[in-house]
Amino acid sequence: MFFPSDHILVLGHRNPDTDASTSARGYADFLNRSGTYNAPVVAGVLGELPPQSVFVFERAGVAPPPVIESLFPRVCDVAIREVHKLSAKDRFRDAVELLIRTDHSMLPVVTEDGKLQSVFSHRRDTSRFLFGFDVVPLLGRLLNWHDMVALPGARPLGNQPAKLEIEGQLRLPLEGDGSWRQQIGRNDLLVCADLSVPLSLPQERFPRWVALVSPPEDPDPERVALANERGAFLMVYRHSTLDFLETLTDQVRVGSLNLGTGPCIGEFDYLHDVEEMVLSSRHALPVVNTAGVLTGIISRGDLAAPPHRRVILIDHFESAQTVAGVEYAEILEIVDHHRVGDLQTPSPARVDCRPIGSSSSIVALRYFETDLKPEKSTAVLLLGGLIADTLCLKSPTSTDVDRKVGMLLAEIIGTDLEKFGREVLRAGDDLLTSDPRRIWNRDQKVFSIRNHTFAVAQLETVALEELSPEQLSSFRDCLQEDFRKSTHLISLLFLTNVFAGDSWVTACESPLAAGVVASCFGATHPRSEWTLARGVLSRKKQIIPPLIRALAEREL
Repeated sequence: MFFPSDHILVLGHRNPDTDASTSARGYADFLNRSGTYNAPVVAGVLGELPPQSVFVFERAGVAPPPVIESLFPRVCDVAIREVHKLSAKDRFRDAVELLIRTDHSMLPVVTEDGKLQSVFSHRRDTSRFLFGFDVVPLLGRLLNWHDMVALPGARPLGNQPAKLEIEGQLRLPLEGDGSWRQQIGRNDLLVCADLSVPLSLPQERFPRWVALVSPPEDPDPERVALANERGAFLMVYRHSTLDFLETLTDQVRVGSLNLGTGPCIGEFDYLHDVEEMVLSSRHALPVVNTAGVLTGIISRGDLAAPPHRRVILIDHFESAQTVAGVEYAEILEIVDHHRVGDLQTPSPARVDCRPIGSSSSIVALRYFETDLKPEKSTAVLLLGGLIADTLCLKSPTSTDVDRKVGMLLAEIIGTDLEKFGREVLRAGDDLLTSDPRRIWNRDQKVFSIRNHTFAVAQLETVALEELSPEQLSSFRDCLQEDFRKSTHLISLLFLTNVFAGDSWVTACESPLAAGVVASCFGATHPRSEWTLARGVLSRKKQIIPPLIRALAEREL
C-alpha cells in the first residue's frame, strides 16, 4: 500500500501481532482527533495479520491497516507532476517550438485517455535526425491524403481514395533533371504543375498520388478522368511549389513519426531500483501508472534530495523489528512498553515508553489523559490488543494500570472483560489446525546484544497438551531450518498455554551461546528436544531478561 508523502504513518513491528496492529490504528485515530499534527495520520502493518488480530478488527467493524512494505523512497515521491504534454495530432513544428521554449529534454506524447504513446526529444537517437534536417523526402511517409487535401488552398479532383496512406516518396520533377522518371514508382507522390507530366509516364511507373501546384488553369476534365482511370488521385494547390512544401511540412503530425516510448518508469518503483536507468538517460523519463497512464516525468536532478517520510513507531524499540527503509524516514515518536532497544533517530523524537502490559494500554491512557473518549470501535481494538499482550491480564507483565484501563474500555464497549478476553484468546489459537511452516514465526522478534542478534518466536494456545509429537517435530524443523540461514546466536520457539501458565520451548544455539537456554529455562529432554518452562508466559519479563543476562556474561 502507498500513501502520499505528506501522510504520517503509525507502524508497529514486523510479524505484527494484535497489540502492534490495534495500537497503531488506535493511535492514528487519537492523533487525528486531537489534531496533534497538521497532516493526515494513517496506520499500517508490516505483514499479514494473524487470525486473532483479524478477529479483533472484525469485532470492531474496522478494516485492518494496510500492509506497508518499506519506507524506501519511490518514484512518485520525487516525480514532476505538472508536465507539458503533446498529442499525436500536434504539428511537428509546434512540438519543436514547445520543446525549445520550455527548455525541456523531452515531451511525452499521450493519447486522449492520458496513456503514454511516445516520447518526443532531440536527445533520442530515434528522433534527433528530424531536427535541423530537410524532412521533405520523408513527407510521403509522414502524411496521408487527408492531410494533403486539408492544406489551405487545396481541393481534391475526381475520384477519392478509400485507403489514405501514402506509402511512397515525394517526387519533384526538376528542370534539366530527368532522373525522376526512372525513379518514380506507383506509390509515390508526384508534385507538378501540369497533368501532362504524369500522363507521359508508362503505366508501371504511373503515380497513384498527384499534386498539381500553381497550375496555369484548372485541369482539363478529360485529363482528370484519364488520370483517374490509370489509378491516380489528384489535388490542386493554388500557390507556389516552395509555399506548398513549407505548408506541407507544417502538416506533419507528431503521431506520424512513430517515435516509440523508450524506457518508462513505474510511479511506485523504488528509486534505488531505477536510479541507474535515470542517471544514464540523456533525457527525462516518463512515469506511468499500472494502466500506462502518464503521471509525471523524472530526471537526474529529481534524485538529489528525496523527501523523508514522517513515521511514528509503536510497540517496538528495536531496529531489527522495524520497517525496512526506516533510515530514509523522520521518526516523530516512539510509543512502546518494552525495553529501550537500539533504535536511533537523527533528530529528537518524542518517546512514550511505559512499564505496563501493552501498547494498546498506553494509547488508551493518551485518550483518557486528554479527556478524549475513544469511539466504541477503537475501544474494541484497544481492549483486544491489551488482552492479547497480557493474556487477559494473567501475564506477569500485567499491571494495575492495565487492569484499570481494561475495565474502562470494557465499560465503553458494554461487554464483560473476562468473556471478551476468552473470545480473543481462542481466536488466536490455531496451533492444532495450521501448518507449522506457515505460523511458527508469525510472532518472532529479533533482539540485539553486543552487536549480535538472537530471535524469540512465541505462539499461544489453550490446548497445548493436544499437540502431537509429529506437530512438535514439525515446529522444531522449521526453527532449525531458519536458524541455519541466519547469523543468530540463538533462536527459540515458545509454545505457551495461556490458561495453564506454562510453555514448551525448543532452541537452536550457536557455539558461542551453547548452554544458554538450559541455564535459563532448564535442560531439554534428550529425545523430545523440548522442555517444559513452568510458569513462563511473558516474553518481555520472563524470557528476554534472563537471555540477555546470560549472553552478557559470555565472551561473544
